[in-house]
Amino acid sequence: MPPRTPIAQLHARPRATQKHGGKESYELRYSTDPNNEAAWQNGGHHISCRQMQIEGVVPGTKYYICVRFHGANGTGPWSEPVSIIAL
Repeated sequence: MPPRTPIAQLHARPRATQKHGGKESYELRYSTDPNNEAAWQNGGHHISCRQMQIEGVVPGTKYYICVRFHGANGTGPWSEPVSIIAL
């Protein structure tokens, strides 16, 4: 089994800024198998979608990432998965 790296950092530019007042966050989930709903892991809540970190990823492994917004008007839908390869 390959060694695990402590942190993977994701850098993204949001398409739009959503401000609804109150507490807002972006929820992240990740998986190595996007077609298996049970395989998705919780990547936590983040106050910014420009930079997020995932701990315990395996270098050279392809991960699929989804994000959704939580705001005063409720929770948005999950984004379409995007793939990254951990370095």
